[in-house]
Amino acid sequence: MLVSWWWLFAMVITGIYTGVMVSYRSVMPAVTYPFTTVAEAVNSSLIPVVLTGFAPEKVLKNSHPHTELAKLWRKVVENNSSVTHLEKAFHLVNEGKHFFVAGLLFAKYDIALDYKLTGKCRFTIAPIRFVPSTIHWAVLKSNPHKEGLNIALQYLTENGLVKKWIEELLPSDLDTCLKPREASVGATPFPLEELQPVFLLLVVGYTLSILVLVIERSMKKFLKSRGQRREEVSSRNKALP
Repeated sequence: MLVSWWWLFAMVITGIYTGVMVSYRSVMPAVTYPFTTVAEAVNSSLIPVVLTGFAPEKVLKNSHPHTELAKLWRKVVENNSSVTHLEKAFHLVNEGKHFFVAGLLFAKYDIALDYKLTGKCRFTIAPIRFVPSTIHWAVLKSNPHKEGLNIALQYLTENGLVKKWIEELLPSDLDTCLKPREASVGATPFPLEELQPVFLLLVVGYTLSILVLVIERSMKKFLKSRGQRREEVSSRNKALP
């Protein structure tokens, strides 16, 4: 009886696990971002990471104390998450508890570099902008070429030359990492590593079923022998005068 119940339990669990694995491998869920605004980033459980000495750090550090950017900077200070090396920033983000604040072009280049080294899309860019401008040219206030540089940068941006240069700098397949993934259904092979729990369940179930069978038969023999002894004692008692 116990063996029958165990095999029923094993078949039900195996069926449930198989169904979950099939749905997991065939349905690819859409990528969801942990936040899409600065306010959501402030209230997120994730910790912001900045590179020491770079523009995002300056922007957060010099923001007005009552702005959302200033709140982000306080999170950086409280968690000591200002790092000096890009590898450290990527390591923290990869742990799943941080997000990296960087310029758009800088972030794309870093993701492209990581994709080239690992061959995997480990990172993407959340659709959020901390500052309205992405191109800067620092010059002295008294520089006579300041207005000319502003006009030139605006001309290059509006004519698409900046975008063209960026596309030439970054690998073409980087869009796979940057474009949000939509939900899709398709066939995906099962790696042997993901089937190991099934084999483990079968081995454990087979071992336990044999153990239960041995215990059940031992109990039957024990009860039978005890009953025989009781009958022998009872017959002996009856034989006494």
